[in-house]
Amino acid sequence: MREIALSFVLVSAIAGAADLSPNQLEAADLSPNQLEAADLSPNQLEKVMDNVSHEYTTCGAYFRVAAQVMENSGETISRNEYLEAAKIAFNYAIAAAKIGRSDETALKVVKARSEIEIGAMLDEIDDHAANVSLLNVKHAYRCQAAMQDIEAVIDDWSQKIKDRPQ
Repeated sequence: MREIALSFVLVSAIAGAADLSPNQLEAADLSPNQLEAADLSPNQLEKVMDNVSHEYTTCGAYFRVAAQVMENSGETISRNEYLEAAKIAFNYAIAAAKIGRSDETALKVVKARSEIEIGAMLDEIDDHAANVSLLNVKHAYRCQAAMQDIEAVIDDWSQKIKDRPQ
């Protein structure tokens, strides 16, 4: 018997991503002027934002799985904090995915990535909440930092893409 129900986590995460309004997406400061200042070609910019989107999708998935673990243990305050963090991370993921994609495709991409990420995370912890520390070690620090400073995430990926051989 699975301690963390995969179907519940996936449905909840995807429903959360689908409920994102355009106003919520404005919280992610991804204005064209800011992005143009990074001195990237259009192709490089799309690669940067695709990686930013993937990173925030991973964080959203991590926060969503952590929320389910908190719910299973009865810690509703922590659960709500993780759910809010997941929602914001998915906001950022969708906003970044919209660079170079239609709104509809961006949402589909983030939903698909979240399913993959959540499934991989549940496999990693053997579907057992007591093993969540494995995810904490892998994702907690980077995701907390990413949630505090989206510009740093964009700058980090911009530098990585610039440094790649063409």
